[in-house]
Amino acid sequence: MIKHNDIKMKRLIIYLLFLGLGIPAFAQRTNDDIKRGNELYVKKDYIKADSIYGAVSKRDSAAYWATYNLGNAQYKQGKYDDALKSYQKAKKQYESPKKKKEDTDFLSQTAHNIGNVLFKNKKYAESIDSYKQSLRLNPNDADTRYNLARAQRMLIQQQEEQKQQDKQNQDQNKNDQNKNDQNKNNQNKNDQNKNDQNKQQQQNDQNKKDNQNNQQQSKNNPKEGNQKEDESEQEGKQKLQNAEQILKALDEDDKKMQEKVREKEKMKDNNYKIDKDW
Repeated sequence: MIKHNDIKMKRLIIYLLFLGLGIPAFAQRTNDDIKRGNELYVKKDYIKADSIYGAVSKRDSAAYWATYNLGNAQYKQGKYDDALKSYQKAKKQYESPKKKKEDTDFLSQTAHNIGNVLFKNKKYAESIDSYKQSLRLNPNDADTRYNLARAQRMLIQQQEEQKQQDKQNQDQNKNDQNKNDQNKNNQNKNDQNKNDQNKQQQQNDQNKKDNQNNQQQSKNNPKEGNQKEDESEQEGKQKLQNAEQILKALDEDDKKMQEKVREKEKMKDNNYKIDKDW
């Protein structure tokens, strides 16, 4: 069960020079400014403390504790990117002069707070590396262990969310592709229909034009049409005459046939009379 909602911050570093004879005025000024900044920080006046620590950090390249405290003041204001730069600058300031003895307390606390900034920026994998670096310098730091465990849990959660998001993106891309394909098919069908309509319209226009040309040719050549009508009329008359001749011939044949029948009947009558007289 999580005990705290906020990531624990390392304590403020109280960087003070020993007062005494022989201290240069420059160092005395640095000492006084850091002390004033610390007082403002404790009162939670982080903006003014930020200003004082920043001035000392620019003025005195050896005051890496002041730069570290500057990062703390910026972190408290939610200026996480600026805080990260300040912690990184403090490490460089620490590494520039040769130290007789390694300050593991400063290095472990700086790595711890860099991990805090990365955690706030949801860079959980990087924050885990910083916490581990801090623990290598100070294995007994309970706060760093707590933050490391929390960062590891958040990393797992982030990876799961990323998988779900990737799946949603894939599904969305697939749906978009299907939609695009459907729209493309519909567009092709519409284009085909338009082409068919255009062809049909062209055919209709051509037919209309041909009819108009035929009508115009008929008007321009009326004799040809009359000639065809005359020929048809003459042909009809000729057929009628042929039919009349055929009927006439049939009538003649019929008359001849009737005459033959009458002659035979007459002959029968004559024969009958002869037989009777006899």
